[in-house]
Amino acid sequence: MSQTIIIQSHKPAPGVFVYSASQSVRQWASQNDYAYECIDDALFDLVPAWCIDAAHGRMQMVADIARLIWIQNLLDAGWQRVVWLDADIYIFRPDAMNIETPEGYAFGHEDWVQPGPDGRLRVHRNVHNASLIFTPSGRVTLDFYLQSALSLLGRGGPDVPPQFVGPKLLTTLHNVVGFPLNYSVGMASPLVLRDLANGNGPAWDMLMSARGEDLAALNLCASLMGSTVDGVVIIENLMADAMAQLDTYP
Repeated sequence: MSQTIIIQSHKPAPGVFVYSASQSVRQWASQNDYAYECIDDALFDLVPAWCIDAAHGRMQMVADIARLIWIQNLLDAGWQRVVWLDADIYIFRPDAMNIETPEGYAFGHEDWVQPGPDGRLRVHRNVHNASLIFTPSGRVTLDFYLQSALSLLGRGGPDVPPQFVGPKLLTTLHNVVGFPLNYSVGMASPLVLRDLANGNGPAWDMLMSARGEDLAALNLCASLMGSTVDGVVIIENLMADAMAQLDTYP
């Protein structure tokens, strides 16, 4: 029996593209004989009650903390490798998906493509928690990250951004200590999504130039659904077209 478990969470009735994305993860897990578990809003039952109030409605922050507690629980239950993947991560190169963790843990890495002040495309490199990999030997870092996130949530107040205890905290810590990173899961910025939906374009080319050999999956950023970012209107059809194009990637 595999000692690796893949975990995800999404609403009881996710949108079509989130369902398709999570199915790509489920299929990849099955192909590799990994255990798989997905829960709905029961994820929020894992956090201390005060976290809900401290988040002031920004449930993304609560989810950032809940996933860490869930990983702790699974390691305590005897799993030797726990992999969290956001529900809007679409695996389009399953054979290239790498979850090896020589140092016992790994956070995600993103190359976020967006216009700079001069209008020219730029790549912003950050650390993200859309993908998390932990083994028992990485437990010290997991515990430290969770305690740091809880402390910041308690002191943050209502005006901190939703990414406060997730990518912003991790990127800040990484700039100091240098975490091991996993490059298999990237981030699809709105301009990348538009390029994908159109079949190609400069933002997609820039992302592939930065990390093409490593990319096996993309986080499609469901949190942006219904908004307009960098001139791109994020709707279901855009996501569907982008995933269809990813399916043609060699």
